[in-house]
Amino acid sequence: MSLTGGTKEQVGEEQYSLSKRGAYNYAHRDIWGPREWSMANLWSTENPDGLVSLLLAENNILRHEISMFIKEQIDVIPDNHLTYGIGPRGSRRLRTAAAAFVNDEFRAVEKVTTDNIIVTPGVNSAIESLVWAICNPGDGVLIPRPLYNGFSIDILNRNETHLVGVSYTEIEGYCGLDDLFKPDVNRLALEASLREAEEANIKIRALLISNPHNPLGRCYPTETLEEFMSFCNRHGLHFVSDEIYA
Repeated sequence: MSLTGGTKEQVGEEQYSLSKRGAYNYAHRDIWGPREWSMANLWSTENPDGLVSLLLAENNILRHEISMFIKEQIDVIPDNHLTYGIGPRGSRRLRTAAAAFVNDEFRAVEKVTTDNIIVTPGVNSAIESLVWAICNPGDGVLIPRPLYNGFSIDILNRNETHLVGVSYTEIEGYCGLDDLFKPDVNRLALEASLREAEEANIKIRALLISNPHNPLGRCYPTETLEEFMSFCNRHGLHFVSDEIYA
């Protein structure tokens, strides 16, 4: 493709009739191309010159055993699963089972109903949809650092919302990674990041965590989760917990 006569962004908007948002992403946010290139050339005994990827938390050693277990345990009924089904929110049978699980496992203060559950194709889609629903363009979402790099895609690319990383290095009481899970350190860090966002005219709408933490792999203790909830309650924020690895 020739880019003669304009920037890549202009080509996207004029030649391909993209929106300004789509043209900007086309020109400046090619996040999948490099990843697809690297994942297509992974090391194996048949490809000894391939790359060893440290990007993904995949357990390839157990992959075969897990796939065989799934095949043995799950019986898919084709005539039910090869249709549009009841609608785009997901199977009512699945949502009813999920609601019962949440009520039983987490002892919800308010009973979760089938209609409270929406099924999405992965947690990334769920987070992107949620951010779209609770944030306006230019608003922000607080996320403790270090953080899962996919959050930047979910929050930024289509929602035009700021990812505001919560920094701990200058916080009183912080000496190392263990301190990232302490309630007092988190309270100080969150309040500091919220003030900085407000000074930058970024309206914070939510606090998003991953629990177990991604990439550190540890669960937050109860008292720290309570601190997160108290912080959100004080400032009228949504509290979002990504628990895909729970």
